[in-house]
Amino acid sequence: MKIINKLHDKLMDIKELRRIERLCHLLEDSSFDPISNPEMPKEVKTMAIVIPVLTMSSGGGSSILRIGTYVASKGVELTYLVQGHKTHEDIKTLKKNASISIPDYKGTFKLFEEHDDHYDICMATNWLSVYYCKQLNGYKTYFIQDFEPFFYDVGDEYMLAKKTYTFGFHHISLGPWNLKQIENNVQDVHSKSDYITFPYEPKEYKMVDRDYMSYRTKNKFNMAVYIKESGRRIPAIIQYLLKETESKLKEHGIELNVYYYGLKKDVKVLSGTNLGLLTKKQLFELYKKVDFGMVASMTNISLVPYEMLATGLPTFEFKDGSYSAFLGNDTAMLIGFDPNELTNRILEVINNPQQLIDMNSKAMNQLKELSWEKTCEEFYKIITSGSKLNG
Repeated sequence: MKIINKLHDKLMDIKELRRIERLCHLLEDSSFDPISNPEMPKEVKTMAIVIPVLTMSSGGGSSILRIGTYVASKGVELTYLVQGHKTHEDIKTLKKNASISIPDYKGTFKLFEEHDDHYDICMATNWLSVYYCKQLNGYKTYFIQDFEPFFYDVGDEYMLAKKTYTFGFHHISLGPWNLKQIENNVQDVHSKSDYITFPYEPKEYKMVDRDYMSYRTKNKFNMAVYIKESGRRIPAIIQYLLKETESKLKEHGIELNVYYYGLKKDVKVLSGTNLGLLTKKQLFELYKKVDFGMVASMTNISLVPYEMLATGLPTFEFKDGSYSAFLGNDTAMLIGFDPNELTNRILEVINNPQQLIDMNSKAMNQLKELSWEKTCEEFYKIITSGSKLNG
């Protein structure tokens, strides 16, 4: 046992050393001084988007690709610059993952070191990429999909992420929630700020014909649960919550089968089934077969609840997250962390499925005006607001 403990400590020491080395290397070429952002370009012909790795069917990665593809479709020469110590072999993997996420994506992938001397628009897409993007020549924007300091304990990464909001980039937030967090948590912010509507893609997730009234006579229910090894998705709380709820529902003669997705296939879960990482097609098939969905949007809202609701899937979200700031309190079943509360809520809607019909109707009213086409157009108008393209 002592040998195992020593090996564990050694591995942790190596991991910590590598973390420090990565951050030190990042800071070698960085400055904490705000930039002097030039005027918005009079004409947008070229754009660089600085990105981290793209994993298969990543929600954040898909959002970047959608926006990039839309901009490229307007005739802008679009380049994705991959940050970090990557190789051309890594680029091949990224292109493959991009094709899985957005089959018709547009734009060229390059290593960051291969960047051009100038781009009309330079866009960072996460806090790390801001430090890279500062090195580029052009009008600098910061596509903010979440308030990333919340991803970390107070420490190196927390402070470095928080600092990026003070660098003077033009902030373009996916929804208004991030801008509110910056306003409340960061000092010395002197950036132009805009936000675009948080969307979903109606072409990918269609309404499914569901018989909510049949829930009253069923004693077996299936639930699709989006979970990741990320604190903001509260994987430990969700697994505890559902494990206890399964047991409590059995006392009422109800069987609840939980199907997790979003984790690697080999990750063990406390109960239920881990389906691993799913493609959009596989995910839609899953939504068709289950009776409930669950997501935890503890920071900026996830794309997942939009997609669940679009298929008519009754969805559980959390009171302590950001869901209600986007879709209100009456379009999903908002719960806390108590298994008794979840158990009682499930029993309530099973016995009174009219609630599900009403929630679905309200959700559809919220979603009917949303699309990636509309959101990408909002983005495009922002980056061309000083150019001839908008007159």
